[in-house]
Amino acid sequence: YITPLQNYQDFQGNKSFIDYIHNSNEVKRLYNLLFDQYSSILLDQECNDNKFHNLFNLLKLKYDFKDNIDSSKVDLLSKFILNDDLEDRLITFILDDPFDIANNFLSFGANLIPTLIVLHKYNSVLFSDDLQSEISYILNTQLELLEINTPSEIDNSSIESSKEQFVYFFSQICVYNILDNCDSFESSKDLSEERRRILSNLIKIDPENSEDYHQEILTITSELKTKSGIEFLDGSRIHVDEEALRNLIIDDFQSSFIRYKNLVAAGVGVSEDFNEVIDAFLKNKDNTKIQSLLDTPNNEADNLLLEIVDDMKNLFLHHPKFGLDGFLSLRIRHNSIVGFVRAAPERCHLVTNQPSKGEDYKLNEFWMSKTPERYHNDINRVLRQFTDELDTYLEEIKSKYIQIENSKYPEGLLKLNIEKKALVLFRLMVQNSSLEDFIATCLDTFWRILDPSLENIRKKFQNEFSLKVSEIHNNLSSNLNVIFSKTDKQYYESMNRFVIDSNRMSSENLKKASDWFFKYRFTSKPYFKIEEWLDIAIEAAKTRHSSDQIKCNISVENDMEILITNLLSLADIIQIIVGNINDHVNMPVVPLDIEVKLDHQNKLINYRFRNKVVSGMGAKNKKLLNEIRENIKTHKYLDKIVSEGNSGLYKIAAMVLDNDTDGAINFGYENDYFILDLQQRFNPNSGYTV
Repeated sequence: YITPLQNYQDFQGNKSFIDYIHNSNEVKRLYNLLFDQYSSILLDQECNDNKFHNLFNLLKLKYDFKDNIDSSKVDLLSKFILNDDLEDRLITFILDDPFDIANNFLSFGANLIPTLIVLHKYNSVLFSDDLQSEISYILNTQLELLEINTPSEIDNSSIESSKEQFVYFFSQICVYNILDNCDSFESSKDLSEERRRILSNLIKIDPENSEDYHQEILTITSELKTKSGIEFLDGSRIHVDEEALRNLIIDDFQSSFIRYKNLVAAGVGVSEDFNEVIDAFLKNKDNTKIQSLLDTPNNEADNLLLEIVDDMKNLFLHHPKFGLDGFLSLRIRHNSIVGFVRAAPERCHLVTNQPSKGEDYKLNEFWMSKTPERYHNDINRVLRQFTDELDTYLEEIKSKYIQIENSKYPEGLLKLNIEKKALVLFRLMVQNSSLEDFIATCLDTFWRILDPSLENIRKKFQNEFSLKVSEIHNNLSSNLNVIFSKTDKQYYESMNRFVIDSNRMSSENLKKASDWFFKYRFTSKPYFKIEEWLDIAIEAAKTRHSSDQIKCNISVENDMEILITNLLSLADIIQIIVGNINDHVNMPVVPLDIEVKLDHQNKLINYRFRNKVVSGMGAKNKKLLNEIRENIKTHKYLDKIVSEGNSGLYKIAAMVLDNDTDGAINFGYENDYFILDLQQRFNPNSGYTV
């Protein structure tokens, strides 16, 4: 046992090796005496002194692992290194190369838990990505050998391992960064749910530490709930309020639908050549002629049907509050998309804001403090050029492409062109359907027709838009390289690292933003307390704007759980508030106080949002706020909620006031604070639970 130790010591040097092997003075003393002892004395000492026993076994293991490695030796080593008295770093003394074990694990039988423990212990001391990948592969193999899909399915009786081995395996090895490479898990949600099941198993086999496992379960549960809320928010960006639209269509088209049915039943106005009727209708519509198509008696029923479908399509796309374009403005164009992509260069200190529209971008004080003064003018020039080019392009994406195609937006990427075969299908179906069923079929068909457009937008974000943003970053890199002299290239290297990081993160953000353009149909709709939802909504809004300067203080009285679909408008309001603070309040830290009071007796919710502003903003914006108040008071704002630019308060007014006799909105400046007060009615029996 001593010979390999002596060789190792000669290589390391005596003093450093004594410090390496253990930090206990007692063990060091035993080690110094070791070479003066006879082996028989060692064996006697083994039974008398636990520390000496550990040291002796350490030497034995080191010697044994110089020879052939088998499953029994690995099992012995795994139990030895789980001893509380052993320092983790000693595993690197025992094993010269962990791949001596990793490369031969298939010969160790069906129980690979000891192998995983040994390799994981080694990697916790001397980490390598290669060994981490090997550990994940061996764990995957263990599941295959047991013919199960997940570690939580392992039955303690199916593998012969000690309690300590099981506890270590479940608590330290069955964790996110290892499970992530296993075949059974497709998403982070799957991983979190599996980790929660593993912790439940740990509570049973290791009750002494059950409180720690309970706390981790609570943390995971909270994270899953938060994640589900953010996923729901991101999945609701491409949205039409179908329920509200359905009720509106029933009210507006009930008489037309009955009339159509009566005409069909009487055999009046049903053309033998429906395609000809469609061509005439589209030609008339494209030429924007005023005369009614109903002037042709032979086609009266068919024309009426086409007008109903066309009007429904226009409501689906363009109704200011319930239609697709309204939600595109509210949840994507207004603040979201530009702020989300711009967040990367903001984090990397490459862009600044304009004090107000039309003014030049502010000086970049961050890089002024990092570079010599002789370069400041040129640095500010190229950074302003970069910022202007980036902002102009992001504004173009928002204003030109994320639009519904029409004469005003010919390059809009969302297209809903109903082909003849769909109209023929509507005609066949409507004659045997109720109005409610017909509306449902039409709305579902509209979404299917939009699918190719949504896919095209996703591809644009991932390719064309991403390449252009990357090109803008590359131009900045080239311009910075020209500025600095050869002797000062270290400043260029420093700045360029931030440019590279910004380029990478911008590309990642564009990829994430492309996922907004899916039409999700959620099967699960969770409940959230208002305080929970405010945390989620604020986190989501700050992520889109990189608004780390906003510090929130939330207070909720008489909180209750509310169905998530009834909370989306609150998230929209938060998005607008955070976006406005980010765009207009140029302060290092902006306190945002949110007070919510639920009046269960009167079925009212009151909100107060109060944020700090720059001194003088109240006087500067007084005229604008008065105009907004007057427009809201006289209901002259519905056309503004599908546009961007000074439209945030109009959008909030539409959410709060429409169809709510108790709805109220008040806003204004007070002592360098902007205050927004809202009131809404709620129905405790409609998606709300106390």
